[in-house]
Amino acid sequence: MPDPTPTTYGPDRERQLAHLASSVGHHLINAFSAVVSNAEILKLSSPSESDPELSETVDLIVNVSVKASGVARRLIDFTRSSTQPLDQSVDLFGLIQEVVSELALAYPNVSWVVDSKPISTLKGDPSQLRSMFGYLLLNAIEALRPDGGQISIRSQVEELEWTSLIIEDDGLGMDVMVQEQALDPFFSTKPGRLGIGLCLANSIWRRHGGTLSILSKPGQGTLIRMTYGGQRR
Repeated sequence: MPDPTPTTYGPDRERQLAHLASSVGHHLINAFSAVVSNAEILKLSSPSESDPELSETVDLIVNVSVKASGVARRLIDFTRSSTQPLDQSVDLFGLIQEVVSELALAYPNVSWVVDSKPISTLKGDPSQLRSMFGYLLLNAIEALRPDGGQISIRSQVEELEWTSLIIEDDGLGMDVMVQEQALDPFFSTKPGRLGIGLCLANSIWRRHGGTLSILSKPGQGTLIRMTYGGQRR
């Protein structure tokens, strides 16, 4: 996945590293949880009296995994103050339009379709959210075919007070394997990329109480849905 230059769309260096550390921490916790669960299943499948050596090994795996998971949790706690959203009312579509205006000049072969009807605002940090849109839109540009393509941005009001922002491109799309790893830190299908753009975007959005999902098929483009709740304007 493409990574925009920090000087253009990255938050300040401390916040960018904090978001990355938090995201990596959550992935490590999930991985260690899976290790512990499978180790416990292995222990239950072989009673300790029949294989004491196996039981000791499983206990060692569980203890080390729990301790390592604790380190990851402390890392997340340490970075929390640097990634805590501010209590500002943010015009999301205003931020999107700012980023689109800049990218339209840099990428003239991209056609933009932006639905700018009013949507609910969000309490948060404008600079972080602007960086997030930069990561997502640059990722969409990189997913287009060499001769360019179209990127559309629209909103969709869900039931109750939920709103979805949708970013969709008509590019090359992703297969199932790539789609499942797209939000993982340091995963990239492009040589020379760090693979942190989508990871950082997801971390920023999650910190603001939103959820992000990806729907894609090879040759059929990619749709990113960002859902959040808030008071309607």
